[in-house]
Amino acid sequence: MVNQPKRILVVEDNDRDRKLLAAMLESLGYESELASNGAEALGKLDGSVALVLLDVQMPQLDGFEVARRIRALPECGDVPIILATILSDTEDKIRGVTAGANDFISKPIDRTELQVRIKSLLEVKAARDELRRVGEHLEPVLADVELRATVPTGPRVAPRPPHGGDHPLDDVVGADPAAHVDLAGARETVHQLHAGGQQLLDALAGHHQERA
Repeated sequence: MVNQPKRILVVEDNDRDRKLLAAMLESLGYESELASNGAEALGKLDGSVALVLLDVQMPQLDGFEVARRIRALPECGDVPIILATILSDTEDKIRGVTAGANDFISKPIDRTELQVRIKSLLEVKAARDELRRVGEHLEPVLADVELRATVPTGPRVAPRPPHGGDHPLDDVVGADPAAHVDLAGARETVHQLHAGGQQLLDALAGHHQERA
């Protein structure tokens, strides 16, 4: 199955620059969705958008305000945001980070730099999504483990399931009173691994912003 190109929402009030960015993104293998102002961008943003390339200096809603509103959206508030700007002051970058931007790129935009920044942010986002998916998968398994750990010691009160006992947890809990302690430790280990992975992703994202 051929992978669909990632959709990138370009928010730029200058018509010429907007078309140039669309052509640049398509030459890099991405699909572009165009918006000429912040309100239009917020209306077009949905879960299919992989990244937002957002101009800072726009009338009515500037890029900082649009980024803040994106971060408040429950469905797609974690989408990566690159602020495109001619501003270079540290104060402006602090405003951007506070608003929710993941990265910055200076205008006029260089094609190679844009390619590198987009690729980096999409990789971090994919890793974060995978970590979240694994965590969501583990939660019901760990809940099942804890439930089985509370079964009184001694013979099982229910017969083995008709599928032949193929459940990976069927033989974890036996008559050993120490089983509950071991399983509690296993749960703590899983949580520590999950937290460690999240900290690593946050560190990578922070390092990415420092390089900007």
